[in-house]
Amino acid sequence: MHKNRKGFAPIITILFTIILIGSSGFGYYLWDKDRKNEAKNQGQLSANQESKKQLEDDNRSQKINQEQEAHQENKLDSSELSQQKNNAYYIDANNKTYGPYSEVSSLILDSANFAFVYSIEKKSSNEKYPIYYYYININDRIYGPYDFASSFQTSLHDDGFAFTYNDLKDKKSYANINDKIYGPYDTVLSPNFNDKFVAFNYVQNGKYYTNINDKIYGPYSFNKEPLLTDSKFGFHYDILSERYVNINDKIYGPYDFIDDFFLMKNYFGISYKKDDLFYVNINDKIYGPYEEAGYLSISNDNFAFNYKKDDLFYVNINDKIYGPYEGWPAGVNIIANENGFAFVYLKNKSFYLNINDKIYGPYGYVWDIKLSPNKFTFSYYENGLQFTNVNDEIHEIE
Repeated sequence: MHKNRKGFAPIITILFTIILIGSSGFGYYLWDKDRKNEAKNQGQLSANQESKKQLEDDNRSQKINQEQEAHQENKLDSSELSQQKNNAYYIDANNKTYGPYSEVSSLILDSANFAFVYSIEKKSSNEKYPIYYYYININDRIYGPYDFASSFQTSLHDDGFAFTYNDLKDKKSYANINDKIYGPYDTVLSPNFNDKFVAFNYVQNGKYYTNINDKIYGPYSFNKEPLLTDSKFGFHYDILSERYVNINDKIYGPYDFIDDFFLMKNYFGISYKKDDLFYVNINDKIYGPYEEAGYLSISNDNFAFNYKKDDLFYVNINDKIYGPYEGWPAGVNIIANENGFAFVYLKNKSFYLNINDKIYGPYGYVWDIKLSPNKFTFSYYENGLQFTNVNDEIHEIE
């Protein structure tokens, strides 16, 4: 799908933001992921683009605070890899038990590597409240102690590691990428690396910056995490109300609004708004202007997006046009990956699903669409009941 990772089992995302990188590098979907959560309200059509812009702006200032607040809400005590005994926590990894700890979180584990964050309470009679020291264990190598002030972010693969932390003494944020220390910063975010690039974002004196191989970009009003492939880097940034994308030092913009940004091995894609009209840029080919455009989906070999023109709705998949339709639902309604494509559309006030040119429907609603090798699944409403279709085998959802 949008993210291409090699060589690892699925990541357990518990407390902190975890990025797992394949040895050949990857690019992946970046913008407005929350917008694409399944909206199960029957008949709901395309989300208003201006509302999304306002929502995006409103949520920006909350990003760092939300990551910090996640600390108390998402401990590892529900994981089968974690145990709680006598008010202490333990980790079972690679046939070895680690602990006791005051807390355990941010676990990465596969057949060759592991990493986790843990804390130990500082014993002191002079402190009114308990103080915790934080550590990171990466393949039995211990880093720390650190102060907990902002969320840890960890990355781990066969060629190295990256994590961020706050120092005990100066309380500033740092990034450790393969034992090279970057900082101090007010906040450091999104460490990412592969064989060619090392990249991360940071905040200093209220301004946002991006570091790509020690070249500093900024200051910006805001920026998003850098994306990497074997040969390209890219990131989205704002200067006041104008939005831009930098891909290998080629600047795209200014735009009024950026809906999606992807960077893959063979494709990049930007869907954006300019002068009240919508456009999609795929590898420097500009599609539009449209009344609406978005839900961009890109893999290494395919691209797809929806658009509205002359009050009719269409889908473009690798330059093949589907439509016109009455509309499309909000939420995840279009997928293009190495296994083909799928999209949902509205016709005669009912929902239909096209999977690799095979049509399913009519339904009351369709959601949870997944395409994987030799398998597809989706869920739908029909006559007041819920069902799941797995490779054309129908299962009722109780």
